[in-house]
Amino acid sequence: MTGFSLENDVAIVVVRVAALSTLQGDDRKRAIALALTREFGVRADAIHFAFATLAPDDPDAALVAYAAQTNVVRHVDLSWVKRVADGTVIWLRNAPVPDNDTNAQPESWLLSDQGAIALDASSNLNEAKDSERAVPPALMALAADRARAQKPLRVLLVNEPMRAHSGPSEAAAIESMLAHWAASLGATFERGELRLLGATSRLEPAPIANASQAEAGINRALNVALAASVMCVLFAAARWVSTPDIPPVTASAPTRAGELWYRATAAAPELSEHTRDATYAGGAWLIVAPSLPPTSIDRVASALRGSALVTQAVREPELRLRVQAP
Repeated sequence: MTGFSLENDVAIVVVRVAALSTLQGDDRKRAIALALTREFGVRADAIHFAFATLAPDDPDAALVAYAAQTNVVRHVDLSWVKRVADGTVIWLRNAPVPDNDTNAQPESWLLSDQGAIALDASSNLNEAKDSERAVPPALMALAADRARAQKPLRVLLVNEPMRAHSGPSEAAAIESMLAHWAASLGATFERGELRLLGATSRLEPAPIANASQAEAGINRALNVALAASVMCVLFAAARWVSTPDIPPVTASAPTRAGELWYRATAAAPELSEHTRDATYAGGAWLIVAPSLPPTSIDRVASALRGSALVTQAVREPELRLRVQAP
């Protein structure tokens, strides 16, 4: 089985959790749910999710498929994750669908260690007529990410129908186009296969932490410790009241957040025009920009990455961009 699709409200993104490989069971699930909230502003109690880690190539990273909580049971095939853990990008094309099928899924997908993204029909290689067709913005962004990390970009073409449906002239045009892209992106394009196992991962809510009743002896010890802590606080308060006021020493305000915001808006000016809300935490800006035109999202993300800013974008339920200096 080589077909791949996602429901319209399901997204796949990458998150990082320190020492993820040391966590097990529900602890690992809770840590990944918290990482979604921290990095993308996704409420852990409002989603169902499934994940697959990128270990051993990247033991602190995991690809997470998530969607808003509903009564519908969803399954997502994440069996391809191990194929992209080493940095390989899979460009997969599904079988064509009838034009009158309004529920049809996108035909072309990019699968990578950064997530999964659908490409429009104009990105299908068999529709290329010359070597001047533009590189898909998503592929360009991945190339920029690999360049910053000084890693080669390897693209595996799956189900590329050139040989079966294209004439000699079209085949030559496609080969010329791939050679042009390889030279401009510093990438290698190969043809191969991808075997998917089917819908094997069920999207589920984050597990709730349960606390068990402690033994009576421990309870007594905790009560004694609490009483001692209260006494320490009272003594400290009394000493503070009896100590004359000392003018506080002021420190200069941190400039890291401002510098990062300036770099981001200078690289993509239209981002500041459409920003509804922005929060700085953990060394990164989480920017909410639901009014940014869909046609501009990839261009903005590419501009940010081109300015050496680590950028991740989530489109659902509304556009969020996480921008961080490397």
